[in-house]
Parts: sequence; structure tokens; C-alpha cells
Amino acid sequence: MKTSTLLKSVIVIGFLLFNTVISAQSKATKKARKAIESEKEQFHKFINNPKTIKKATKEIGSVVSSYERKQNLKKGYCTAEDYKLPKKVLLLSFYIKDNDYAVYSSSGDFFVTTTYKASGKKVNVVAQRIYEQSIEQMKKEYAALGMELITPFEFIAPIDPSTGKRVIDEKLFEAYMDYPLPILESKASKWGLGGDYSAVAKSFRFLPYSSVLGFQGKHFFKEKEDYLNNLGMDAYAIVVIDLTATIGALKGVSTGFIFKNPGYDASGAKGPAVGYTKYTGGTVSIPFNPPMKGIFIKEEKEITTKKGKQDIKFVTVDVDAGVSALLNHLTKKLVLNTKNQIVGSKKKK
Repeated sequence: MKTSTLLKSVIVIGFLLFNTVISAQSKATKKARKAIESEKEQFHKFINNPKTIKKATKEIGSVVSSYERKQNLKKGYCTAEDYKLPKKVLLLSFYIKDNDYAVYSSSGDFFVTTTYKASGKKVNVVAQRIYEQSIEQMKKEYAALGMELITPFEFIAPIDPSTGKRVIDEKLFEAYMDYPLPILESKASKWGLGGDYSAVAKSFRFLPYSSVLGFQGKHFFKEKEDYLNNLGMDAYAIVVIDLTATIGALKGVSTGFIFKNPGYDASGAKGPAVGYTKYTGGTVSIPFNPPMKGIFIKEEKEITTKKGKQDIKFVTVDVDAGVSALLNHLTKKLVLNTKNQIVGSKKKK
């Protein structure tokens, strides 16, 4: 074979191989792009359909126990006038439970928790962004019914009437941030129940019990009750976002309300007696099974691989505002149900 012919063959083969790589790369990029668009469309189709959202919304227990109310009034532990909507509600925790941030591996007869997939930094960024997108509308939903939803910072730094500025109150700061919760924190750390492997928005204390499931048991119940008593508020709200940050999958959104039972002291009840707890409440949520994808906004970014080749990478740049739309829907549902069960719903004639 002549040299020129050999050179041409090498060039042709090289060209074909190059185009094969480009073609394969292009197919992979197109496939990824198509999947991202499909997930985005599916998510928006859900959040833009009120009937679908309504059907998916679940109420876990009574938001505020109507049973307690009936018993309190029937037995004279308090009057209907004692059932008033709280003027202020503390947003106790805004909490992300990331399922990919905690990885469970078997070791003998028990489970050891290790983490390696999702970084704490990423999970915290997601928590902060959803909070920023949601908080103002959440406050409006509470305000519409005459309640003020306050954040932990607004709680620990009330406005000084003499200056009109917020000043940190050391006692309130300690009450929220430093109150000892050994049972709660040790359980979360030991078993990873949405504990050390999750995140909260800035200025929030990490409180694992803000998970809708919580922990059971008399000792935990008392610790939680003592903490709420120490804070001194009549009502508390919690938010839980259940997701997997590494793949952008949403497993559920929940918001809860905890209310001080006005008939508890007069009832003479001690401990977590059913129907006569000092604090009562419930949760409104939307669970997804299978998880809903498409919750992150992604952009294409050109990169150079280690081998010096050009490629496309899909980079997460924001959280879709649809997550906040779901949370605000649940908040509205929660406060309306809470109002009806605390004050009493008006019977239709």
C-alpha cells in the first residue's frame, strides 16, 4: 500500500472514530436533556392541577384535636371563649430530610449509618433556597386568619420599642438554641432518623423531632413538652421537606401545627394521656410514591474532561418554585383546618 493511501486510510478511520464519539456523546446529551425536560413537565403538570394536588393532600390525625375540644367543653375544663387562635406562632423548624444524605449498611445484627453521597453543604443550600422561596407566602396565609408566623430570628431578636430595631435577647436565644435535648439528639445521632444527616435553613436550630413521624415514648414526650413550655409560645409550626438532593427527587412535603390545649391544666391530667395532652396538633402533607423528580432547575455547561475532550454537563442552579407552591398550599390547608378546629367551624343552616 502506498504511503499516501495509508495516510488517507488513517485519516478516514480517525475521522470515523471521532464522529462516532461525537455521535455517542450527542446521543447521551440528547437523552439526558430529554429526561430532564420530561421530569420538569411532569412536575409542573402536577403543581398546576388543583384537583390532583387536592387528591394527593393527606391530613395526618386532627390538625388540632376536635375530640379534645369536645371533651374540654363537655366536662367544663374550659369554655368556648378559651379557644382562641394564637396571636403568634413560632416556626419552630424548617427541616430537610435528605434520603441520600444517610446511607445504611448492614454490620452484624444492627445497622451502621455512614454518609458519602450527598454533601452537607448541598443539602443546606437546598433547605435555605426553599425557605427563601416560601416564607413570605407562608406568613401571608397565617396573617389572613389573624395569626403572625414568626421565624426563630424574630423570636430571639424582638423589636426594641425605643429604637424600632431588632435586638437579640440572650434569654430567648438560650431558650431556643441551647435548651438541652439529650434524648432527642442522642436518638437522632444513633439511628440517623432524619437526624445528623439532614439540614435546616439559617437561624434554625436543628430539631429532628420536626419530622412528621417524631419519636415515641414517655421520656421523649416529656422532654419535648418541657422544651415547648420553656419557649413559652401558645403555638408552633414545623415544615418537613423529604427529598433526595443528589438526583432531585421529592418524596414528600409536610407542614404541622402544635397548639396549647386550654383545658389541660383544669383536667388534672398528668403525662401524655390520650385526649388530654398539654400540646396537641397534626400535620397536612403530600407524599410522593414513587418520588417526584424535576424539582431542580438545571443548566447545560460545557466542560473539558480529564482526557481533554469537550462534553456537556447538566448543573443544578436553583430549586423549582413549584416546591414552595406545594408547601404554601399545605400551609393554607393547615391554617384553615386549625382555625375550624380551634374556634369551631360554623354549621351550615
